[in-house]
Amino acid sequence: MKTRQLLYFVAVAEELHFGRAASRLHVAQPALSQQIKALEQELETRLFERDRRHVSLTPAGRAMLAEAREALAALDRVRGAVVDARRGHRGHLRIGYVGSAMMVPEILSTLLAFTRHYPNIRLETEEHAVEDQLALVSDGLLDVAIVRGPFADDPRRCHRLLHEEPLLIALPTAHPLARRDRVDLADLVHPGLLVLRDPPGVGLQDETLAAFSRAGVAIGTRQPVTNLTTMVGLVAAGMGVGLVPAAMQVHRLPGVGYHPLADPDATSRLALVWRKASPNPALSTLLGVVPDRAAGMGTP
Repeated sequence: MKTRQLLYFVAVAEELHFGRAASRLHVAQPALSQQIKALEQELETRLFERDRRHVSLTPAGRAMLAEAREALAALDRVRGAVVDARRGHRGHLRIGYVGSAMMVPEILSTLLAFTRHYPNIRLETEEHAVEDQLALVSDGLLDVAIVRGPFADDPRRCHRLLHEEPLLIALPTAHPLARRDRVDLADLVHPGLLVLRDPPGVGLQDETLAAFSRAGVAIGTRQPVTNLTTMVGLVAAGMGVGLVPAAMQVHRLPGVGYHPLADPDATSRLALVWRKASPNPALSTLLGVVPDRAAGMGTP
């Protein structure tokens, strides 16, 4: 049983007229009749009762009509799925991210709009440290990563600036500088600095150290932490100070305040990173809807 025969059968069954069905299908009537006859021979049953004036479905033909329509609809769905996948409108994307990226409203709204507009693209999300995400992207184990701060260029990867926001200093509410509208890092005396556990030159740790370096501050005790939520908790406990992206202000813990810095260059950037040779068409669809905030992003 061929797809063409099913198409011919449904057309005749709906028109109940071989001439009209042939015209609808843009085929010659003898060719149509020949295909219907071949189908009946294969099934060993008559599908139509016909004479010179009338065509009607036999009980077997009526039983076949609903199934034939469903079979043709299923084939259309298969074709549509293949076309959607080729165009990048169906499939899945493996997305890595740093936790603080999920606190940026612009990024959340972009992902929400994407999932609503492309419901057949399934997003698989994984939280990783910056250096882990970069390695996973380079190895093809993540389609795309959302990372913070600078990172080394790699010929296997591309990147796009997603978002830039001010760095704030998280201070215990009892800290002497907590009353100021803006805090100059140079006024901090040997702070117990909380920093993310990033490798040198990568991520938020590098942005933090660069800000203190511009201010000429000699950092005393440096305590690495695994995530920004932990950092804010330690600040609230009076166990140090830390620079955090402005998005972290959503964490309102008693005992901690977020204060703007006097340094206008103290910012944190979020970038989208992907493998240059990615074979996933859905990645191109995502890149087509994610705005490019800058011509490019490299290591400052």
